[in-house]
Amino acid sequence: ADSCGLRGPHVHIESPLGRARRRRENMGCCTSSPAQAAASPITGLTFESNPNESTPQLPRPTILTQCQNRTTSATAGQDQQKSKQAGQEPKQAGLSASVGEPAVTVTDSPEVRESMVAGRVTFKVMTYNLFWWNLYGQRNGNNGSASKLIAAARPDIIGFQETDDVFRVLREGGMSGTYSALQEPRATAVAWDSTKWQLLSNGYGDVAEDQRQQYYGLRVATWARLQNWEIGKVVLFVNHHGPLTVNSGGQWGAEATANNIWNLIEQNRQPDDVVVLVGDFNSMRGTQTITILASRIPLRFTGTSFGGVDHIFTNTEVVSTQNLGPGGSDHDALMATLVI
Repeated sequence: ADSCGLRGPHVHIESPLGRARRRRENMGCCTSSPAQAAASPITGLTFESNPNESTPQLPRPTILTQCQNRTTSATAGQDQQKSKQAGQEPKQAGLSASVGEPAVTVTDSPEVRESMVAGRVTFKVMTYNLFWWNLYGQRNGNNGSASKLIAAARPDIIGFQETDDVFRVLREGGMSGTYSALQEPRATAVAWDSTKWQLLSNGYGDVAEDQRQQYYGLRVATWARLQNWEIGKVVLFVNHHGPLTVNSGGQWGAEATANNIWNLIEQNRQPDDVVVLVGDFNSMRGTQTITILASRIPLRFTGTSFGGVDHIFTNTEVVSTQNLGPGGSDHDALMATLVI
């Protein structure tokens, strides 16, 4: 470990210069051009950044952006045929599944919700592990079941894990015209409603590595700074797919994994950013990884899949949380309605 507590290979974080502007000019296409690399204050880390990215106030577009279809062969880190609980057999192909009704819903009364958000903006975030090798690789998308779940819920921002082609997911749900997306490393992705949000910058870092006995590779945390068109507030949205074996923190250990995620957040947030951290952490409540993170940013919601390894953390107010069911995956989609 170095002086910052990072273990394993140095993290590389990248945020292409002017990416937000190119998103609008290129109809949401997720391509990038070279940008000047800047040295990070954290030893061993480098990133590409926009020196003028501090929350620009840009005019709202009159034409919606649309991401072009782009596929990826990235499957490193995908938990194909993984067994997340001792003695549990992997999920098999051919499982019947449909779009799930909310399995768990925690809300305040409409009056309380209205008073909480007066003069401010509510937005919905989702985390969803799509079980790609099975749901799409063996069941051909199960008639778009996951896409239908997302389209019905209409989240503002989504963090995906085990997702090889986020553009297919949006297309099959009829969302390509209103959502933009980034296909990220190690089978992760993020998507957002581009009628409400604009992308300012984004990047990623490898923050953990699987243990040898259940090895799929390095594990990533991705980040995107998204600005709300209506009030100009910025959300730093971080999406993580955690290391195996479950609850171990991987080869680098639980403490290093948590510290690496937090260092990535601290390096890329601006002072007024709202921070949202979501993902399949492959760690349950009470484990060292989750406990360390929860000491720095409140843990707001935990799912039930595989003992509860999917989580939503945020430093802003929560109006409601929902477990939307699996929609054909082996993980439930989790959603929280937040206030800025």
